[in-house]
Parts: sequence; structure tokens; C-alpha cells
Amino acid sequence: MPMFELTFSEISAYYNARVPAMAQPDKREWRGPCPVHNGTGLNFSVQSQTGFGHCHSQCKKGWDVIGLEMALSGSDFATAKAAVFSIIGRPAPTREDADVEACYDYVDEAGRLLYQVVRKHGKKFVQRRPDSAGGWIWNLKGTSPVPYRLPEVIASRFVAVVEGEKDAGNLYRIGITATCNNGGAGKFSPELAKWFTGKHVAVLPDFDAPGREHALKVADLLSPVAASVKIIELPDLPPKGDVSDWLAAGGTVDQLRNLFRRAPIFSDTFEFQIPLSPAGEPTPDERYLHTFPREMDLAGGVDKFWDLPAQEGIPTAFPRLTRSLGGGMRKGEIYIIGGNQGSGKTSLALQFALAVLRKTLGVLYFSMEMSARDVFQRMAAIEARVDLLEFRDLQKGAAIFSIDLPEMKQRLIDQSRELSRFPLLVSTKSSVTPEHIGEACHRIKSRSRLDLIIVDHMQLMAATGSVRGDYEKFTTISRTMKQIAMELALPVLLVSQTSRNNTTDRRSELEVSDLRGSGAIEEDAAACMLIYEDKEDRAHTFQAGTYAIGPVKTWLKLGKNRYGLQGMYLPLFHSKKYTRFDVVTDETERGVRQPAGEAESKMPQRRKSV
Repeated sequence: MPMFELTFSEISAYYNARVPAMAQPDKREWRGPCPVHNGTGLNFSVQSQTGFGHCHSQCKKGWDVIGLEMALSGSDFATAKAAVFSIIGRPAPTREDADVEACYDYVDEAGRLLYQVVRKHGKKFVQRRPDSAGGWIWNLKGTSPVPYRLPEVIASRFVAVVEGEKDAGNLYRIGITATCNNGGAGKFSPELAKWFTGKHVAVLPDFDAPGREHALKVADLLSPVAASVKIIELPDLPPKGDVSDWLAAGGTVDQLRNLFRRAPIFSDTFEFQIPLSPAGEPTPDERYLHTFPREMDLAGGVDKFWDLPAQEGIPTAFPRLTRSLGGGMRKGEIYIIGGNQGSGKTSLALQFALAVLRKTLGVLYFSMEMSARDVFQRMAAIEARVDLLEFRDLQKGAAIFSIDLPEMKQRLIDQSRELSRFPLLVSTKSSVTPEHIGEACHRIKSRSRLDLIIVDHMQLMAATGSVRGDYEKFTTISRTMKQIAMELALPVLLVSQTSRNNTTDRRSELEVSDLRGSGAIEEDAAACMLIYEDKEDRAHTFQAGTYAIGPVKTWLKLGKNRYGLQGMYLPLFHSKKYTRFDVVTDETERGVRQPAGEAESKMPQRRKSV
């Protein structure tokens, strides 16, 4: 807390002395004549909780209490401070404290003092930490940074991040939890990010180029951990103005809340909408220019910059595939599962969802073919390894005395209870547009956990506006879904049908060019995963009469892979009665043909296995 923070009664006493004609009702704002230009109308407003006064007439500027005293008396800061203390009944400042405007305590979770920021007149700042003898050490060597007002930050779900302690204090006085970092603009450390995990964050930049750069850095660092991050542009700020100036000019809590509601979720595509003055206006491309020092700073240093495992994405259904993708599905990227009709695309997508849910990550599944209940039942059956057709027949009484029925039902119940604990949402709106998906995802991410979007399937989506032909339609959809992935900073998994060219020309192996709208998809996707049945195994299972239930050997081919090896093949067994895929093992390759866990598998010499 600032050392010289004024109480409500002290603020009231000062304005009673300096503006006796001002009424002081029990409100947040008082009105009276401006004492600086000796006004007569009610053109001078005072925020009763902060003491900030603002002239809306001739002066068109605002002051805190000591600043106003300087304007009225023409004295320097130390003299004006002494006069204010005399009016409100405080002891005169000591010589050592004469030029000190405020002292801001930085404390740990329990409220114990770690260090202080001392603000002196003229916006001069020094930092100090307590020694063991009751004095001060005038540096912060060996001290880990914490956010200002840490206990309040921990206790609140919503936090405003500002540039300075004064701004944080002014917001706190009107009921908004606010914080900042010590050291000013550009000094927000990656070590601070952990304190904002799961919180909704509003970043309020100062109205200048350094303030905006600072806001972008804060948003970049907090987006991966916070529930949501929004940069709030305050209207009608003067050059280099801040939230304290905005409050002094009459800004209110309700106005701030409305600005927050209307602001977009921060993403890599964020653009400031209010232009700076010409002298401070950044060029349009500066937002997208990066340097080695800036990226290493955002990462938390050169060691963390090269900590590649920490930069990996979310897992897929198969560890080998995850590794081949460069560590999983990355934020801001789209991934494709492509295959012919009946190849098991939906089952594979559901297994991807299950793998992500097992990490307690959030999934939003857009299902345009199946009902929500069908999706939930199939996911439980995949995990329980239950044949739902057989289970339905047993329930109908075809085998009423079967000993399998109770066991199958119990496995499904167990899996249902376990899956119900995970953050899974299923949308069944048909023919959705990318814009609908974007709006729904922004809304959901602002209030709950969301780490992966799955769309099943791309060909059932509708494109906004008039489009001519499939190519233009899928180009529009692909580009918009890529933009959504970047804005939300999470991966999007699109299920896509093929044009079936491989069936007409008697090929079994799929290529990326077989995807409908393949040109745009191939450009936008980080990886295209193609599934198709092994030609020889298909013939073998047809001959053996087991094709309908499986397992049937299937290839998952990485036709495109931006962050890993391209042209890799993962051998799978498609257990059709369980609607699931399992990695081929040595044992199943030899003919036992029971799905099992992952192990090394023998592959045709012309292919590389993942």
C-alpha cells in the first residue's frame, strides 16, 4: 500500500478547505467550481475514493491532491506536500520523505514484505528490500519478482494488469483487483505468469508506443495460462495517458466492464483500434516483427527458449504419432484426418479427443453427423472395448441368459462415470459456418477450459456468403478455421472426406491431393493424416469372413507434416466392432490378431513406420 495514500476523510477534509463551495454527497463523484481557474459552474469533478480532480471546462486536465495543491499555490512538490499534510492533520513529512510520493509494498502469499518500490516526485523510482536489522538494502539482487498486491491477485478470478502501482491502487479503490510488475514498462517477467493461471485478465495499456508494446508482451506471456486475456483500449486518453487519467476524467466501473465485454480475446492477430498520435504511431507491420532478443525474453531466457519439450503441443491418440508431429498438436495450427467414407475417421477423431481428455484438457467436439448421446456412447464403448451392436442384441433378449451382458454393462457404466468428469462439450448444430464455430469457441473459452476443437466433418460445414464450387467453399472454410486457431491459440482438428479418386483408379493408398478442396487444406494444415485399409489385409479378412468386425490392418499416413518427418506410416488395426484403432504389434502381425498396446512392428520395406 502507498505510504501516503489518503483516506476518504482526509480527501474530504482537503476539498472542504480548498473548494468549500463543492457539495460532498454520499456518492463516488463530487461536483463543484474549478478552484484553478476560479470557475462558477459545476465543471470540476472529484472522485471521492481517489481524490482525483478534473476540470471539464477551461483547464481540461486533472490532478491528484498534491498536484492540485501545486497548481493552486504555485509551489514545488515538497512544499505542496507539507501543505496538504497540514490541512488533513498529518505530521509534517521528514526531510528524507519530502520528495517521496509513495512507497509500494510487494508481498508474498501470506502478506510478508519482500521488497518496496519507492516513487519520488518527477516519476523517479528506486527499489529496496528489508535487511535483518530493520533497515533497507537498495537493490533487489537475489529477490524473485511477484505481482503487486499478490494476495488480492490470488483471491480474485478477474485481474486487471496495468503499468504502474498508482494505477493499480486507483482501480483497487473502485473495487477492481489490479496489479502490475515492478520496474515499469517492458519489465514483466515470465516468472509472474504462474500467478495468473485460470484467471480472466484485462490488460490496460498506457496511451503510447512503449505502453502498447508492454501490453502485448504481458498478453503474450499470460495467454497460455490464463482463462482469457483481453487488451482494453480506453477511449479519449491524452497522449501518454493511463487508466488513472481516464478515471480522473470521469471513467466508471460500469464503463470499464462494458469495454471488457466488448473487447476481443487476445491472439496473435490482435490489432489496436485507436490510433496513437502521429509521432508515436507504429507502422502497421511492427506488431508482426520479431527479434531474437524479444523472443528469448518472452520465453524467459535463452535456456527456456531452447527448452523444446516445454513447447510441445497436446497429445494425439498414439505416442509415436505425437512424437512424429514434433511433440503433438500445436497452438494456432489446424490438423486434418482424411479418409474415404466408412474408413473410421470419426472413431479416430474420438480417440484423439479421449487422449486429450485423459490429460484433463478441454475439448469442444462439433458433431454434424451423430447426436450428442451417440458421441458419448461411442466414446465410452471405445474405452470399454464393448461391441454396441452385440450389447443391444443382448439387451433385446436374444441371449437373455448371457453371462456377458452384466460385464459389458458394468464396463460401459464405469467408463461413462469416468468420462463425465472430463471437460468435454459436444455441439450438434448442423451445417455450421466457421464464423459460428469462432463465436462459440470464443464464448466458451472465456468461461471454461478449452484446449482442442474437433470438427466432424469439414464437408458438412457451410461457408458464409456466396461461393462457387467446392474448391472456393473449402478454401474459405480452411482459411477461416486457421484464423480461429490462431486467434484462440489452440489446435483445431478437422475431419475431411476424400474425393475417392483412389477408388476409381484402383489405388488403395491415399494422397493429400485426394482430399476434397486439397489445395487450400494442404496450405493451411500443419499436418494431414490419411487413413486407408491395407489392400492385402482387406482381401484376407474378406476371405476369412471377419472384415465386418475386424480387426483390419489400416495405415495412418502423414501426407504432410510441417513440424516433423513427412511420408511416415503408422500401422494400425481397426477393430470395427469396438470402433477403435490400436497400433499393430509383432504379435498381431504374426496372425494372433488381437489389439494390444504399442510395440515395434515390422513394416514393408518401401515404407517407414512411425
